Amino acid sequence: MDFQIRVLDRKTGEAKGDTGKVGAASFIRTGNPTVPVVFSLPLASFPSGAYRVEVKAPHAAGPETAIRTADFEVE
Repeated sequence: MDFQIRVLDRKTGEAKGDTGKVGAASFIRTGNPTVPVVFSLPLASFPSGAYRVEVKAPHAAGPETAIRTADFEVE
């Protein structure tokens, strides 16, 4: 199972950061139905603006890809 984290400029949709596909095997904990993942975003290198972080991962219930997003701003 792989996942991907991208940071997008909310105005343009342009990718400002992308992990590429990352293997999740080292994050999986036996008996835990969720997979806790911790990453640092290099926000100090981002200019002021509005951004969206997007996490893509396989959906546990089937072949679909689950996408979750969160908006944030750098001042």
